Amino acid sequence: MSINVVFKRIVYSLILFLLVPICVSAQSKGNPFIKKFSPQEYGAHNQVWDITQTKEGFILISTGTGVVLFDGESFEMVKGTPAMITDLLTTSNGSIFYGGINNTGEIIGSGNSSFFYNKLDEHIDSTDQNYGQIGSIREAFGDVWISSRNLLFRYTGEHFQSYKPVNGEFLHIFSVNDTLFVPETGSGLLKISDQNELELFPGGEALVGDMFPHFIVPFDAHRVLIGTVDNGLYLFSIHAKGDDPAGILVPFENEANEMLKTGKVISAIQLRNGNYAIGTSTAGVIILKPNGQIDQIIDNDAGLQNEVINGLFQDRAGNLWISTNNGFALAEIASPIDFYNENNGLEGTALVVSKTNNDFYVSTTLGVYKMEGRNFVKNEFISALTFDVSNYQDPLRPGQEKLLAANQFGLYLVDNNSTQKLSEVFSSAVLQSTRNLNRIYAGTPNTVYSVDLVDGRFQPPGEHIVIGNPARQFLEDDRGGLWLATQSDGLRYFPDEFSKEGMVEFRTGDGYSVAMNATLQWINDTLFVTTIDDIYTFDYESNLFKLWRNSNLNEEEHLGIYRFLNVDGTVWTGTSNMRNQIFQYDGFFTDQPIKIKAPFRAIPESVTLWIAEIDGDIWFTNALGLFRYRNQSGFESGFNDVFLRQIDIIKDSTTVVFPTADVDLVESFSNARYRFTVAAPWFVTSGETTYRFRLAGYDVDWSDWGSTNVVEYTALREGDYTFMVQATNRDGQVSEITQYSLKITPPWFRTWWAFLTGILVIILLIIVISRYLAESRTRKLEAFNEKLEQQVRERSEEIQRQNQKLLEMNREKDDFMNIAAHDLRNPLTGVQGISSMMIDSVEIPSLETIQNYGEIIHNSSRRMFELIDTYLNAHRIDQGDIRPSVESVSLMQTTKSTVNSFIHQARKKEMSMEVMSTYEDVLVSADDALMQQILENIISNAIKYSPIGSKIEIKIDKDAEFGMVGVTDQGPGIPQEKQSELFKKFSKIGTVPTGDELSIGLGLSIAKQLTEMMRGSITCQSIPGKGSTFTIILRLAEE
Repeated sequence: MSINVVFKRIVYSLILFLLVPICVSAQSKGNPFIKKFSPQEYGAHNQVWDITQTKEGFILISTGTGVVLFDGESFEMVKGTPAMITDLLTTSNGSIFYGGINNTGEIIGSGNSSFFYNKLDEHIDSTDQNYGQIGSIREAFGDVWISSRNLLFRYTGEHFQSYKPVNGEFLHIFSVNDTLFVPETGSGLLKISDQNELELFPGGEALVGDMFPHFIVPFDAHRVLIGTVDNGLYLFSIHAKGDDPAGILVPFENEANEMLKTGKVISAIQLRNGNYAIGTSTAGVIILKPNGQIDQIIDNDAGLQNEVINGLFQDRAGNLWISTNNGFALAEIASPIDFYNENNGLEGTALVVSKTNNDFYVSTTLGVYKMEGRNFVKNEFISALTFDVSNYQDPLRPGQEKLLAANQFGLYLVDNNSTQKLSEVFSSAVLQSTRNLNRIYAGTPNTVYSVDLVDGRFQPPGEHIVIGNPARQFLEDDRGGLWLATQSDGLRYFPDEFSKEGMVEFRTGDGYSVAMNATLQWINDTLFVTTIDDIYTFDYESNLFKLWRNSNLNEEEHLGIYRFLNVDGTVWTGTSNMRNQIFQYDGFFTDQPIKIKAPFRAIPESVTLWIAEIDGDIWFTNALGLFRYRNQSGFESGFNDVFLRQIDIIKDSTTVVFPTADVDLVESFSNARYRFTVAAPWFVTSGETTYRFRLAGYDVDWSDWGSTNVVEYTALREGDYTFMVQATNRDGQVSEITQYSLKITPPWFRTWWAFLTGILVIILLIIVISRYLAESRTRKLEAFNEKLEQQVRERSEEIQRQNQKLLEMNREKDDFMNIAAHDLRNPLTGVQGISSMMIDSVEIPSLETIQNYGEIIHNSSRRMFELIDTYLNAHRIDQGDIRPSVESVSLMQTTKSTVNSFIHQARKKEMSMEVMSTYEDVLVSADDALMQQILENIISNAIKYSPIGSKIEIKIDKDAEFGMVGVTDQGPGIPQEKQSELFKKFSKIGTVPTGDELSIGLGLSIAKQLTEMMRGSITCQSIPGKGSTFTIILRLAEE
């Protein structure tokens, strides 16, 4: 082969492969129908021992730290003291039993509550309570049987009966068709006799040593299947059949026996479809058919996280749960969809499938593979990219079928174990003509050609007809024409003859575009073409493609189909960039098409490369591998009800309520938030459960479907509510509506008795207020009358006071006039007498006489001036004409200045005056002129009433708030009973001035009033016979 040819093939391969609508890279490892759970996900010990299912459908997982409950949405530990639990059993009546190390009991709970442990050890005899680790828990004869190495217990629901080994130890026990099998290491296989004792099963003595059973499961009406650790599988007859007695042990021939011997059998269960799931300690899980063929292997290559299998369990939906030393896994073995990839020997990306006689073939990016059982064997002669395979009817041997394969290295014909190369040309599509079985059509990345069978021999390829684009699919119509779909350049049609001249090209026309990735099918005498964008039919009369629509389908249902398959009106559509899953449509072309999602949602999203129907099964290829849909009716995935798991009432703290169906929740009104958590126990490896909610009485309609299983309501007023929830699963199944009643009672102030009480209170208030208003009006009238009377009394009293004041003023006036007349008459008499003497004198008086007369006149006029000034001051004070101008006044300076003005008067009476203070100065808030006037009156009185030759002391002092000036004399003193009269006007207490001085009784009154005008006071302290001290007290000036 020339370098040029090799180079062209490489270029063509790259061009063609890049134009495939997805990147057909190597398929991902693992089985998409297996889902593993890690300890981090379920929150417990990594070692998982056993799994069971509650009557509600929840999954219980026993681990090294306790039992975990899985409700389909979240995991939670069973309530109680954490401990290693090694075995679980759900009985026929739904009771759940558990066993661990010296730890046996029940798990109590329901779908609407938490689950918790209920220990039963207290019912076991005290001598048997150290039984060690539980090996098995089984149900037989209506009772629960629990085994450990040294004891077997029978629990009747009320008490435990114990059995001890006859010879050796117990390990596991098994229940088959209500028969209890008890293997014992020293004796073999035991059973419970009619006398309720352990006895050897017929032929059971053979099952010791390396034949000791590790599992016993049903096989047929008279035999069980037994698994040994080192010797594989055996069939053991438990009932006689014909001439064959019970107790016959024979090997069970199967494809996995050597794997089981080396893999070490641990446990097994019989699946509901009759197959057997067998767990090993080194090889994962092997699923055998009853005929011994391997149906499936679940190991690390299939996606299992650990190949040490501790237990197996099949749930009600048919899923297989696998307990391992590192978590657990879920396998959808009951799904009607099977999956094949490199774990089954199918390497590369699966592209096209075909069947010849009884052989099934798949073309991949790495060659052609033939299916043998669940595995695939590669054709050793065909390697590399094989775009197409097709059935070939042998014209020379009718009824004999072969396989055509279009490969990048040529065109091949496969006949069972022989392979013939028909062409060296890079081929991308192939089809045998049904009208002429001797002709084969083939396509390349740029041309089409034919290979003819003549006289039993294939001729060299005929003329290459250039099409300008990779050939992808051939189809013969019922009109004798041949259609060809290219990769990206539309369609080619050969209506009459296969030649360049007879070829018609279709790409894009008025209202249609068949240019990209077209798929062809002949349906009901009509050519249907689907592209990555739309779906069309061909009108032979107009020679045009027309957009096809079923008015009973949404517009989206017609778009982006790319690959589709029609079988008798049922259509399967593949995934594409516009369609994220495969759908089945029953009656696709009718006026009542039915869209079916289940179970195709289980197929992972990836562009569908091919769809084919073979022997009633539908096959899909994509980048992940090969999928087979076992087209069976009535598929159900075991969707259960949706459960209201709990209600959180969130106030200042959170209260958790586990609702029960027959008890409504009644809550008093508050500003609480009500959080509802639900779960639908549906378990699959992909997809999710969606929910919708409605709170009747609050919500007008249902919420949209969503993945959250929690909904919260706030601001719920009092009333009756019904919480409703519905779930839908991956396969489109919808649960029944779950309902729960919630009643919120009103706050006390909105209850009927509160309203009634309120009405009564209002009526009472109206009565009270009415009486109050009436009494209030009466009281107001009485108060008004009393006020008028009071005003009259006050006015009368005021008039009386005014009259009394007028009388006093009149009396004071009279006293004043009398005193003034008396006091003024004396000095006037002196002046009058001197003036008469001067008028009557006949001689000129001497100078001394004149001076004496002058002194008398001066003294008389001075006394008159003092009298008049005093009277005027008293009058101004009474009239309020004096207003102090308060400022900071120095007591020391004012006092000394005033004392100096009295030195001459004091000397006349041979008196001494002394100013004393411990302070350099004292500043007070006062009017300086008024202060001098006050001091003048006080000092003047001290001089008047003190004896000749006495001493007068003036002392200046202060405290925290006040400044003080005290004037102390040595006069006769004032009796205590007369001191209260000192500061009254015209007060004279009988004391006579010692120098015949004038005294009218106004000085102290004036001094007191002036002091009080300056917010001060004046006091008197006197002891009769020893003198008096008058103290002026004023506030200290602010600094």
